[in-house]
Amino acid sequence: MLGEDHSLIKDFSAHKDKIIKLTASDSSFKKMANEYHRLDSEIREIELQGVPVADERFNQLKHQRSALKDKLYKLIIH
Repeated sequence: MLGEDHSLIKDFSAHKDKIIKLTASDSSFKKMANEYHRLDSEIREIELQGVPVADERFNQLKHQRSALKDKLYKLIIH
């Protein structure tokens, strides 16, 4: 769905407390989470506002977000 919010807490709501704890206590996690949210916001802006961008760049952004989300999830569940 276009413009859908994929914030970590929304997508991993069962792990909300762990996400908050990691964000507060782990600077590496926090840095990755901030980058993830930046990418997610950029993708939503492109989708919702029709910001002109090459397909290759758009796919690259989505791939980066997905790869970062996988890394973050592994940290969340451990």
